[in-house]
Amino acid sequence: MKGVAVKALVLADFYDLQVLEVDRPTLEPHDALVRILYTGICGSDIHGYTGENGRRRVGQIMGHETVGILEELGADVAPRGISLGSLVTINPLVVSAEDLLRYPGREQHAPSMWVLGVRADRPAAFAQYTVIPAANLVPVGELDDPRVGALIEPLAVAIHAVARALEKCCADSALIIGGGPIGQMLNIALARVGVNSRTQVEPHEARRSVCCSLGACAIDPAALERDILAGRRWPVVFDAVGASQTLESALAAADVGGTVCLVGMHSPTLTVDAYAISTQERTVVGSFVYSRMDFDAAAAYSVEQGARLVPLIDSVVSLEEAPAEFARLAADGTAAAARVLVDMTPPLDSL
Repeated sequence: MKGVAVKALVLADFYDLQVLEVDRPTLEPHDALVRILYTGICGSDIHGYTGENGRRRVGQIMGHETVGILEELGADVAPRGISLGSLVTINPLVVSAEDLLRYPGREQHAPSMWVLGVRADRPAAFAQYTVIPAANLVPVGELDDPRVGALIEPLAVAIHAVARALEKCCADSALIIGGGPIGQMLNIALARVGVNSRTQVEPHEARRSVCCSLGACAIDPAALERDILAGRRWPVVFDAVGASQTLESALAAADVGGTVCLVGMHSPTLTVDAYAISTQERTVVGSFVYSRMDFDAAAAYSVEQGARLVPLIDSVVSLEEAPAEFARLAADGTAAAARVLVDMTPPLDSL
């Protein structure tokens, strides 16, 4: 209902997030209205806050890792087993109905694809309410802890990357460079498919501790250099950072004929040793977001194994505390050992 005021976290300018009152978004015939409970602060949101990645705009309401309550369905939405009041997460990759048919299993390649939280003219999940095509709702009513619903999107990123990397090879061990939130999700996604020997490289002790709790052998970059010099190699390596230095390390650590999967997006342009690819016949695989199948798999895993994901929640801040938290994370990207969530629900004394 247009004209109803709700609170949102608005990018008033780069490095300037403000909690403002905005109109509740209008429900179109094929849409769903979701009351947001929790939204995760993604690294791309931090880069949007600083203006570094060029993928966010001043005036925008960001947020794409989220969970909430289904409040209302548009007039043309056919019932499909999700009732009002259900706990849902949102697949933020929106694709036209025609492209859903043309790009099954690879919807992220569709020309019509846009992302909630990236597209500037669509208020997203750092608001108390958001609107999304109903086809993008995924029910998660069986979650023991609703906060886990805000972790499903980054888990889908990792599930997709693991599927890409293992598409043409089998591996009983893997190396992950980077122990931040996406690296942590890669750890879980590899365990999910039976890759039980996992080594994770991370310079920060608190993050290494999280990675160890997930079953990885967590080491610092100096230890990786020693391992490489001693001749240790891995059949598949994931670069969860996406910088020239980490890609160089990934190639050096990969077996001859091995696979390197580039997941991290730290830098848009990287310097690469071409001979480390060609003369050693290594394969470099890019991975970006996920298919609908990947997202649904992440949701199903989260319902079944939600307790494994709870340790990946570093902290929860209120909507009013969120601007300061963005500033803290922008000043030090390792200030949080894992994912920070924003509690979008109004305080009890305001109800």
